[in-house]
Amino acid sequence: MAELISPKKLRTDITDPKEGLNYIINFLQSKTWYLSTIDEYGFPYSRPMSLVVLHEGHLYFATSKQKDMVKHIASHSEVGIYAAIHGSGKMRLTAHAYPCYSDELAAMFYEVMPRHYLRYVGEDKSQAQFYRLDELKAEYMANYVSYAITLK
Repeated sequence: MAELISPKKLRTDITDPKEGLNYIINFLQSKTWYLSTIDEYGFPYSRPMSLVVLHEGHLYFATSKQKDMVKHIASHSEVGIYAAIHGSGKMRLTAHAYPCYSDELAAMFYEVMPRHYLRYVGEDKSQAQFYRLDELKAEYMANYVSYAITLK
């Protein structure tokens, strides 16, 4: 289970990529976060998300192939992520999202969040769409101070 990050646990000294990824995943799994893409008309489009896992040094998120998000990311791989936890700060991320699939990923998503997985992806695994986030840049803000975490 993800650990809720409190202001007392604010880290300003993260230099190790693995530690940075763990910090980001704990923050995102603590609450609903918002994924922004560019729609077919060139406008930003944001939606609430909750499915995210860390696997082999990369962050992954999942959705259904039936969602418009799949078309948006196919046209523009750049995505933005925003998450806020009352009293703990907020996090903004930018990344490139690349489609991928493996049975191992499907099992991980189901294990981490079975109810959300079935709701958004369904029992038919062929409808699952997974994305790997690369070129990740994160900014954590708390108490009017921001800290950058850049992962390549």
